[in-house]
Amino acid sequence: MPTAGETLIRSATDFIGRVRGLALDKAPGMAETIDWVSALSALGATDLVRQDVVRTLGTIAKTPDDRDTIAGALHGQGHARSATA
Repeated sequence: MPTAGETLIRSATDFIGRVRGLALDKAPGMAETIDWVSALSALGATDLVRQDVVRTLGTIAKTPDDRDTIAGALHGQGHARSATA
């Protein structure tokens, strides 16, 4: 099982905190956050990059509307750095 480094955990926790402030149908909880960090780790992520966040949104978004809201905020406000940054 992959393990997450401190940088990824900190970035993911900060991101989830911002996501929980969005107008979502169902905000992600602790279980979704843990599953998400595990998914990111399985992808080999060491920090949040936009491509990995988009690929794993289904882990933290409980509804299609929530997925769209999170994706829109991600693209509109730069919550994660791009892979080329």
